[in-house]
Amino acid sequence: MSLSDATSQGNLLQLGNYALDPWRNVLRCGPREVQLSPLGSRLLQELAKRPGEMFERAELIDALWRGDWLVGDPALSRLVSEVRRAAGDNSREPTLIQTVPRRGYRLVAAAVSSEVAPALPAPRWSQAWRQANVSLLILFGGFALLLALAILARLLR
Repeated sequence: MSLSDATSQGNLLQLGNYALDPWRNVLRCGPREVQLSPLGSRLLQELAKRPGEMFERAELIDALWRGDWLVGDPALSRLVSEVRRAAGDNSREPTLIQTVPRRGYRLVAAAVSSEVAPALPAPRWSQAWRQANVSLLILFGGFALLLALAILARLLR
């Protein structure tokens, strides 16, 4: 899919001089395309929700790692570095992501397109875990019922 095809379909998120294709996790920097990790793409999508405004680290960790501070806190700094490196951005004179020391990050790209495709939905891990737990509960409940009936049948002989 070319850049013009993606733009005409409304799949690109314009971030100043950058264009993000959230469906392919590709960041376009001028003529060059760079593959981002899915988390890198989600980070830019989160920051693009309020361009120019600061996002607290905790807010980004909640959005990207479901609030898991053990994984999210060190990983957030590495993820921002990964996105900056991919974009060719400089932390001292940022054109994409600015660090707000000891607080968080902000998107400093000049403009965000108004024709933004909806972001990919975040994985519904809690819903999947809940469904798995209910399934296991039913399975073990059924097993316990069969075991109780087998014991009762043996006692009544």
